[in-house]
Amino acid sequence: VVVVVVVVVVVVVVVVVVVVVVVVVVVVVVVVVVVVVVVVVVVVVVVVVVVVVV
Repeated sequence: VVVVVVVVVVVVVVVVVVVVVVVVVVVVVVVVVVVVVVVVVVVVVVVVVVVVVV
């Protein structure tokens, strides 16, 4: 009984850790994508402004 409880607790902890890691990875990927999009938009705006001014 004690062994079963320990195994269940270990499995639950491992699942929780995996879920947390996946969530962190997804958040990091989303942040990177947002940063890349913002940088691209800023570059496009700067290029358009320079072309219009020149």
